[in-house]
Amino acid sequence: MAGSLITCIAFSLSIFATNVPMLMMLYGVLGGFGLGLIYLPAVVAVGYYFEKKRALATGISVCGSGVGTFIFAPFATYLLDQYGWRGANIIFAALCLQCAVFGALMRPLSMSVLVEEEEEEEDECVLKLPDGTIHIQTVDSNGQLSA
Repeated sequence: MAGSLITCIAFSLSIFATNVPMLMMLYGVLGGFGLGLIYLPAVVAVGYYFEKKRALATGISVCGSGVGTFIFAPFATYLLDQYGWRGANIIFAALCLQCAVFGALMRPLSMSVLVEEEEEEEDECVLKLPDGTIHIQTVDSNGQLSA
């Protein structure tokens, strides 16, 4: 969500650029940083939602950036013809702000915690995460977790 806000602000401020270096800093550097903050969590989150066909799901999600590039090239040309570069930047800023809505839809998965009792009457807490890692901690008689 932070990435979409940064990108929206950068694209919106770029319409006030008075020279090309300022435009490059706002649109290119700051906007590119925001787009990176949008892209990375979206791709990583796919790995948490799919266990069996994780590679296929990740491939499809990464493929979306290529499809977006293919679709947005003629769309950008249309917007430039209709609204000029400043109007097109405002529209792109609004589209990037929509990523905040989709970012809000990414919910954390529920985690299952398995508690097993040992013969010594110490409880063992086994945490199995969606990415396959397992964390084991013991619970002492006071109910405190220890490594």
